[in-house]
Amino acid sequence: MRTRFKPLASLIAIAASLASAHGIAAPIQWQLANGGNGHWYEYVAFAPDASLSWHEARSDAASRSHAGNQGHLLTIGSVKEFSFVLGSLLNWQNPTVWAGASDAASEGQWAWTDGPEAGQVFSGPGATPGAYTFWNPGEPNNAGSAEDYLAINWAGGNGWNDVDASFPVLGYVVEYSPVPVPGTLALGGLAALALGFGRRRR
Repeated sequence: MRTRFKPLASLIAIAASLASAHGIAAPIQWQLANGGNGHWYEYVAFAPDASLSWHEARSDAASRSHAGNQGHLLTIGSVKEFSFVLGSLLNWQNPTVWAGASDAASEGQWAWTDGPEAGQVFSGPGATPGAYTFWNPGEPNNAGSAEDYLAINWAGGNGWNDVDASFPVLGYVVEYSPVPVPGTLALGGLAALALGFGRRRR
């Protein structure tokens, strides 16, 4: 029996093959029902023999959105979240990837740079008590006085390391978090105030 050529199905198959070859996958949600935070996560692999600096990866992550959520470099709040990322996106193996943290503002004081946790200090002076970290032994060591950015899933293990912004990592993890609507609470408050004022004048 003669089969008819299906261009749409063929295009989908080709696209899926290309995505797989470049390590690109659809964002995965850490579901509330599974003890997660409802955020979405995506591993973005760089092209073969290429890399992005930490700053370029941060900018690229911020340009993305998914399901109404804004993208930003990964922040890690718990061992459960880190385990989810490692198991669901990185398969408990390399590559080393960028995450959204730095101590460039104050040496030795590591803080998340973006997302809901932006500004939260998780390591060093002033760190939030009980904040989760998974530094490799002897890290962060600020070797060369320029290692101000966080790389995770370091070669030879899943730990964290401080590296230079231009260190040749192989990709980054973007986290998609709910976007707060600016002024929503303020507008609601003004509406309630106006309603109350109107009632008083009756």
